[in-house]
Amino acid sequence: MTQREVVLEGGLPWGFRMHGGVDAKTPLKVSRVNPGSKAAQRGIREGDLITTINSRSTKNLTNSEAHNLLKNSGNTLKLGLNEDLDGSPKRRNYKTIRQETHQETIKRSSITYSLNETIETVNKKFSSNEIGAFNNQSAGFLNGKGKNN
Repeated sequence: MTQREVVLEGGLPWGFRMHGGVDAKTPLKVSRVNPGSKAAQRGIREGDLITTINSRSTKNLTNSEAHNLLKNSGNTLKLGLNEDLDGSPKRRNYKTIRQETHQETIKRSSITYSLNETIETVNKKFSSNEIGAFNNQSAGFLNGKGKNN
């Protein structure tokens, strides 16, 4: 087991739930950590064993006594925690996720007029002179020398 001390600042709510106690015949343990909460930001995780609350041992505390210590801790809560690696199958480690948004602006082209004209003339049969004239006109539009520019 790894022992550590965590200090939470700012008062209630702390952002975690606990269960156990001498009345439940199990050690006090963190049963839930709310994502983004003070507890999550300081690295408290589900399954952590709570050994002290504000320097008071939890070994002989009932569940309600432990909850009263949490409620009456004021602006600062100091927890002694043991990381129970074997007895915590449901450990969650929350990370802050940073999302990025990409935005693109697409401008409409001024070629709309030339495309409409092209579609109308495609249904005709062309003579070789008309095809040459059409190719010259299309090249002008593509090079920016058409009627719309």
